[in-house]
Amino acid sequence: MKHPNLIKIVKAVRGGQLWGTDIYTNDSDLVAVLMHTGYFRPTASPPPPAIQELHATIRVLPPQDGYTSMLRNNVRSRAWGAGIGCSYRVERCCIVKKVGGIIDLEPCLTHTSAAEPTLAPVAVERAMTTRAAASNALRQQRFLREVTIQYNLCNEPWIKYSISIVSDKGLKKPLYTSARLKKGEVLYLETHSCSSVLQERKC
Repeated sequence: MKHPNLIKIVKAVRGGQLWGTDIYTNDSDLVAVLMHTGYFRPTASPPPPAIQELHATIRVLPPQDGYTSMLRNNVRSRAWGAGIGCSYRVERCCIVKKVGGIIDLEPCLTHTSAAEPTLAPVAVERAMTTRAAASNALRQQRFLREVTIQYNLCNEPWIKYSISIVSDKGLKKPLYTSARLKKGEVLYLETHSCSSVLQERKC
């Protein structure tokens, strides 16, 4: 890698194309891997003019059963399940000088953090105003909707959708789904195999 291109590449690294620790997936960005292992640390100033290139030697490995996430050198890698294709790890990294000669770089693996909990305990409880409790307190200026958040196997948040989140048009009673159904509106529910219609029948 030529040193004038490294700063441009680092901006693309922020996209998080990095899966694994020490052993990475084959689609992990190499510059992100070098930053994660501590071989390369970007700075605001350009590299010294005596540097011509940065050489990295990698070893191709078979796919792993899983790839763990870890924070190193201000770069957090992502976790992933069983890999497809191959994996790799960095065997060596060195600086090539313009006048000739190389400088071997050493990895910096000391800046690590233990597995962080998904939920952190707090000193006080936070009160949430649910829709049922807010029905008698519409004059409140601030309303907090109750939302359930789930986490997938990669420890990334997923929102648990409900009818009220998807179909309610607002926080006032006339905008609730149940109120709109009483006014004659129809709710269509569809899957890949079947569809249903929810409508109020007047006797």
